[in-house]
Amino acid sequence: MKFSSMKHYIFISICVSLIGLQSCKSNTSTSISAEDKNLIPVSAINNPRTENGATLEINNLGKLVFTDTVHDFGNLKEGDVVEYDFEYINAGKSDLLINEAKSTCGCTVPDFKREPIASGEKGIMKVKFNSTGKHDAVDKAVNIITNGNPSEMRIRITAIVNSK
Repeated sequence: MKFSSMKHYIFISICVSLIGLQSCKSNTSTSISAEDKNLIPVSAINNPRTENGATLEINNLGKLVFTDTVHDFGNLKEGDVVEYDFEYINAGKSDLLINEAKSTCGCTVPDFKREPIASGEKGIMKVKFNSTGKHDAVDKAVNIITNGNPSEMRIRITAIVNSK
């Protein structure tokens, strides 16, 4: 009886092992099913993103260049609200669009042009900082996303906030 149950145990072990090996086989199929065709289109993966499937050279994109990327407000009293105008130019060959500009904190608010910026055109990104509830050294960033090259960049403000 023990010999029979041992055969049964070995048989089950071999079956489980074979099933495990079969499930580990890699899928080498190169055909695309109808379901897979409904995933992300190749045009959405291309970088940089372009209209109508056209390809743009990176050198032909717009390029956002700031006169300065860091502004120090110096010493502030808690509760002061200050702002600074970051000047920029589109130094690229194509129109530039600022898709997004957001701060790492609600106390720092950027205001920017939402229309396309032509090649060679200058502009201003106004950044307002509210020091209420802030103490000591402050370093806040504004993250900017554009359709240009580079597509992401950052400007910063700093200050020393003193208690009232």
